[in-house]
Amino acid sequence: MKKLKKGFLLIAFNNNEIDYIKMACCCALSIKSHLKYNHITLVTESTNWLKTILSSDEIDKIFDNIIIVNPPKQKNIRTHYDSPWTKFKAPFLNNKRSSAYELSPYEETILLDVDYLVMSDTLDLVWGCEDDFLINKDAISLRNEKFHEKEIRLSKDGIPMYWATLIYFKKSEMAKRIFELTTFIKENYLFYKHLYKFPGHLFRNDYVFSIAIHIVGGFINSGINSFPIPTIKTMDQKDDIVEIDNDSILFLSHEPKQPWINHLVRLKNIDVHIMNKRSFLRQYEQIIKLFLR
Repeated sequence: MKKLKKGFLLIAFNNNEIDYIKMACCCALSIKSHLKYNHITLVTESTNWLKTILSSDEIDKIFDNIIIVNPPKQKNIRTHYDSPWTKFKAPFLNNKRSSAYELSPYEETILLDVDYLVMSDTLDLVWGCEDDFLINKDAISLRNEKFHEKEIRLSKDGIPMYWATLIYFKKSEMAKRIFELTTFIKENYLFYKHLYKFPGHLFRNDYVFSIAIHIVGGFINSGINSFPIPTIKTMDQKDDIVEIDNDSILFLSHEPKQPWINHLVRLKNIDVHIMNKRSFLRQYEQIIKLFLR
């Protein structure tokens, strides 16, 4: 395929609990509906399921390009929540992100988690920027509360954590070097876990990219800038979606210390990372109805 100037890269692999393909469709439609530059490539293992939920014409409206790859082989089980009272375990097939540089057909790429909804035009500001690589290291809750320290640094006295939720990169030596490092770190994950002392057993791209950026920066100052909107608005797994329309989402946001208390929060013209996957998928039909015209 001929190299294209700019576009979005989405990576999605289904499991028996979570339909990442449906979320990729929603994410892509939100991009198409709010952004001027909206060429989208989907990376997945097959189009079989996609063809059962959408017609060929609908698929062509949502995705401009589809790349078929082998699915990840990971024993990476994550605990998910749907409200404070319901939890379940599911495979978290996320180790293809380090291949994004070689997979992308674009000279400039925005790599997005598929559980992200674009509800504004701010990402249009990124194209043609002077930076070869952008990633955010700040995230905030629906009610503008900071996350726990473990989501700010890899360990108590460790390096800052960058969020691999949203990444911009050019086909450049610097970006290539970062992605090559993420591949090496991924293949030696246990070593880097002990070196950087980050918690848990889950493979997280946030940790992998944070370490790669630390190394590229000479272990002192990364020199990596954030997106024009430097903070990722993030819905917690224990929050819920009440309703969604063309430019806003109404949430129920729980109180972490009093989880039986919920607050109504409406975000208007604000992009948001939807951590509660089941809540996201309950909105699938509405999002298709809203944005697939």
